[in-house]
Amino acid sequence: MSARELALRLAVHKALTDLLKAARGQLDEETRRELEPGDRVTVKLSSGERVGSVTLAQGRATARVVDERAFIAWVAEHYPHELVQAVRESFKRTVLDMVRNEGGWLDRETGELVEVPGVEVTVGDPYPTVRLTPDAPKLIARAWQRGELAELVGDVLQPAIEAGEAS
Repeated sequence: MSARELALRLAVHKALTDLLKAARGQLDEETRRELEPGDRVTVKLSSGERVGSVTLAQGRATARVVDERAFIAWVAEHYPHELVQAVRESFKRTVLDMVRNEGGWLDRETGELVEVPGVEVTVGDPYPTVRLTPDAPKLIARAWQRGELAELVGDVLQPAIEAGEAS
């Protein structure tokens, strides 16, 4: 393959990847509107062959320090050995993980679950996950070769053509 042919392939793959990424974002949004978190839909080709499933996963819970001073003051008071000009990253991750999972810090001495100042837990938006069967790429490729998927992916290129982006 010549450098010119390789460059053309790369350019085409880049353009298609960008279009598919935008289309995936729109499909993810539509999925969030249509499914409830936890819903799972089996994916089958028109031939009836199962190629995977789509699930609307719960949003991820994330704990993060929102008030560094308050967090450092709490660590200094309760765990001063964990300070090294700042809270050790390993301990910070431990605290954030426990706050995210348990709703606070479990004081091992008292057994009390305490609020950690300066830390908040947020839950992201639900998001679709796609799990393919091991043979899905092969089955989808065959369906594509039979012309069965044109209506599913043809609209990815259509908006670019209609907008005059293709000449």
